[in-house]
Amino acid sequence: MRFRDHLADLPKEIPGGQKAPEMYDKSKILKLEAEAQKLRELIDKKEDAKRQKLREWDGLEREAETAQLKVDLAESSLRGLNGEADVRDAF
Repeated sequence: MRFRDHLADLPKEIPGGQKAPEMYDKSKILKLEAEAQKLRELIDKKEDAKRQKLREWDGLEREAETAQLKVDLAESSLRGLNGEADVRDAF
């Protein structure tokens, strides 16, 4: 049976109900968790800054499109006032 020794690598039972020694160094784990938390906070700050810049970019892009539309309308109106209407309109 190949599954017979699946519990062999577990720590042995300590008689008398004494506390077992730690299998892993807790200070290292706590240090890694603190570092992970710092990295998460750094990522959150960067994502917030990115979101803000994207919002600003979208707003400026809309303003540019609006300005371009105004320019196009002003040019077509000016052409109409100067009598330079499109020749294509006649056909």
